[in-house]
Amino acid sequence: MKIRRPSLRTQLVLQPSLLALALASCFPSALANPLDPTVANGSAVFQQHGATLNVTNSPNAIIDWHSFSIGAGEVTRFIQQSSASQVLNRV
Repeated sequence: MKIRRPSLRTQLVLQPSLLALALASCFPSALANPLDPTVANGSAVFQQHGATLNVTNSPNAIIDWHSFSIGAGEVTRFIQQSSASQVLNRV
């Protein structure tokens, strides 16, 4: 009697976590910090140092982001002029 094994495609469909793991392994250096900022109002300077993203913005700045996540071990820091400063982040 011949034992039939499921195809790789069938295995990936049946086990979505394996597919997710396979896709994630294609991007080993991907960081979760916010990505692709566009300043819509005011001004902002973005400095990435390893897993730390520093955002120095003017009061009432508006920043549009392609995505905004902060992963474990990462830091996103907003540096503002005073405690009365505000920034609107849109994702």
